[in-house]
Amino acid sequence: MIVEKNDNKEKVRYKVVWSFLLLLLAMVVYSCELKTDVEQKERRLNMLEVKIDTVARLPLPEGAAKDWRNNYQPYASSLCYGLNKTNGQLSAVDLDDLKVWNVCQLTSPVNYTSFVVDEKGQKILVFLDDYLLEYTFNGTVLDTIVLNENAEAGLMSIQSDYFLPVRTGKKLFMHYFSTKHPKTYKDPQFFKAPIEATLNIENHNVEALEVTYPVSYSEHCFGYDFAPDRAVLKENTFMYTFHQNDTAFVYNVETKKHEEHYLGSNLEHNFIHIDYKEIEDLNSMIFSEMLLKSDKYHFTEVLPNSELIARTMLRYDSITNGLKMNLVLYNLGFDYIGESNFAFNYGPVSDSNHGLSFLTVDKPAEEASELIICRAKWE
Repeated sequence: MIVEKNDNKEKVRYKVVWSFLLLLLAMVVYSCELKTDVEQKERRLNMLEVKIDTVARLPLPEGAAKDWRNNYQPYASSLCYGLNKTNGQLSAVDLDDLKVWNVCQLTSPVNYTSFVVDEKGQKILVFLDDYLLEYTFNGTVLDTIVLNENAEAGLMSIQSDYFLPVRTGKKLFMHYFSTKHPKTYKDPQFFKAPIEATLNIENHNVEALEVTYPVSYSEHCFGYDFAPDRAVLKENTFMYTFHQNDTAFVYNVETKKHEEHYLGSNLEHNFIHIDYKEIEDLNSMIFSEMLLKSDKYHFTEVLPNSELIARTMLRYDSITNGLKMNLVLYNLGFDYIGESNFAFNYGPVSDSNHGLSFLTVDKPAEEASELIICRAKWE
């Protein structure tokens, strides 16, 4: 009996010691993990001092586009194109050689929604409400393509300048807006529908891609600023980003392979949202207020010449009760480079072999006479 009692004491002592060692080990592991997280956060948060310099002021040719904020730049090209809505004049600027000229004048009225230049195919696609016009580089109409003839589940449309159509052979890739859920952003099922489809230009067949909103959009309502962005990452590969989400969603249209990469700001930010059950009790004023005070990404662009991905974030400033913008930069491998530490008030980013460029004009609207090219540098 005495031996058995001593054995029990040894077992109890063994359990106590072992439990203590496990607790100590857990504390050490937790401490190491915490330290690693802190070190990683400190290492990854890189504030850049961004400087914008004017590198050229180019006289605009007669009849050229006056508004270059909505210019179009083909993937990996050094040329940006501007289209005059009034007279149909297509102009181009070379961001490497710093030259601007008129390319051609389109022969039909072009009060367009958006336009795309296919440099390889030497074609210009001009999008109107429910059809598009295909032009040659001589400015003559080659074809008229009707959109949404078989719009049973959705409409092919242009909701954003950062989700423009892509022409690949007989296929036209475009944003796909679901019509099955008329409440749109107030209905979580809307965010489970495909957001892009292809149109076969010859037989007009429409095929939806296996790409939807992030799960967070069907779990929470972020308001009516829900238009997605899409950029060409490389051949046959698209990158999708969303205003209230830090992730880049990559999709290969040939292999149908999905990838996800962090592509967010490393500064503190907050995406305000509400429960779908509460929507019916709120009016439009509440949504407007929510939209104003929520941080959000403004646009995302892939810049292959600069080997960068640029993303801008709008942050709510309680002092001014407005939004301030900063620039976030990654390389093409989704490695974080850093972000600007000041209000970044420049418009769409253009790409060149000399780095990030920005296009503006010397005067507003039709009074403009010079195209101003600026470049960004950072330390």
